[in-house]
Amino acid sequence: MNNNSKINFFSNIIFFSCASLILLPFFGIGFLAFDLINNSKIFFDLLDYVLLDYFFNTILLCVGTGFVSLLISIPSAWIFAIYNFRGKKFFEVLSILPMAMPAYILAYAYTDAFDYSGWISIYIREILFSLELIKNPSTNRIYWPEIRSIMGACFVLGLSLSPYVIILAKSAFQNREIYLIEAAKGMGVSFYGIFTKIILPLSRPVIFAGLS
Repeated sequence: MNNNSKINFFSNIIFFSCASLILLPFFGIGFLAFDLINNSKIFFDLLDYVLLDYFFNTILLCVGTGFVSLLISIPSAWIFAIYNFRGKKFFEVLSILPMAMPAYILAYAYTDAFDYSGWISIYIREILFSLELIKNPSTNRIYWPEIRSIMGACFVLGLSLSPYVIILAKSAFQNREIYLIEAAKGMGVSFYGIFTKIILPLSRPVIFAGLS
């Protein structure tokens, strides 16, 4: 066996070993799912008590995350693509920083900050009390938004995924046909009208690609 054959042999062993380690959890999930289906009592108990809640919560989480991501990324990408202002590069870097941090780390950070006992929550409540906007501590606790919820998860996930949409949407906004924008300006169309009637429809495929 020559050196090239030995290298190929060991490379194949390493490849199949890594592939087996990666696929092992999927095989485990498939085995557990098959075992669960065979055990009809457990399956129907889960269907009656938790599966529907899991299904609707998953749909709500996906829709809410996409909405938050669009709400953050589309205006940001439009501003970065069209306008020039002092500190633009700095804010562009800030807008993609969530890519450098996993979503679960962001979740821990935001939970620590915005929970009822979090440092930001305490600071905001102190300001509201000092301005006498809140006088009863019991109502303060009732109306304080709960970060440990589906809405809180949508906010954190939407924030962590928004850089992907910002990058693609900004590129799409910058590469749209300039003559359409100039023609719209000549007809007296406002920047809002240009954005909603020209830029946004033309950039829709790129935006949905970023969301996916």
